[in-house]
Amino acid sequence: MPEANNYDHDAFNQYINAEVLLHVGDLLFTGKVIACKKDHDSNPVGHFNVNPILDSCVLEVQFNKGVVKEFAANIIAKHIYSQVDNEGRCHPILDEIIDHRKDGSAIAPYNLYVINHNGNQHMQCTTKGWKQSIQWKVGSVSWLPLKDLKESDPVKVAEYAVANKLVHKPAFAWWVPHTLCKQDNIVSAVKTCYQKKTHKFGIRIPKTVLEALEIDRDTYTCCRPTQSKRR
Repeated sequence: MPEANNYDHDAFNQYINAEVLLHVGDLLFTGKVIACKKDHDSNPVGHFNVNPILDSCVLEVQFNKGVVKEFAANIIAKHIYSQVDNEGRCHPILDEIIDHRKDGSAIAPYNLYVINHNGNQHMQCTTKGWKQSIQWKVGSVSWLPLKDLKESDPVKVAEYAVANKLVHKPAFAWWVPHTLCKQDNIVSAVKTCYQKKTHKFGIRIPKTVLEALEIDRDTYTCCRPTQSKRR
């Protein structure tokens, strides 16, 4: 392809938009790879290699409060692969639940009970429309769906619901009382960490076509191809 020479393939990097825990001093912080570092001639700093250990490209990583640090691609790769399982999913450890919210899709209190085809009345078993703000052990904060947190740490979520007087809300009423009665058995059965289902190898996984296009657009903006000069 004649036009292939107009693109700098080093400008495209698989780690752009990846989220990873990195050492800043003696502490670990969650950062997001935002761009490839370039020199004064707009050429990427370092050299790309298909072997992650030999990839010397320098990448810019943004941490909380807008702080940007530079790391070699092989360092980022090392940290990503050490923090995920065989499927590429990470398991951050939950510290505490600090807030909650709901949207218009949440079940209203007057719709808590429904009648089935046999004429019997029962509670709706759904957590739709609810999210909780989570403080992770590494210090970062994120909003997650209640349905995911209920599976990963039901006791902590149930205790939060009691403390914040949410037990009678439709999203909590059908399972919180049972969880608190059986909490000793539940604690011994579930893991104490949350499986991050939205990312693989630090990269956000799109669930819709629009979300996939948004990720592609963000990645292209971070690492826009450079055109070679015509002689």
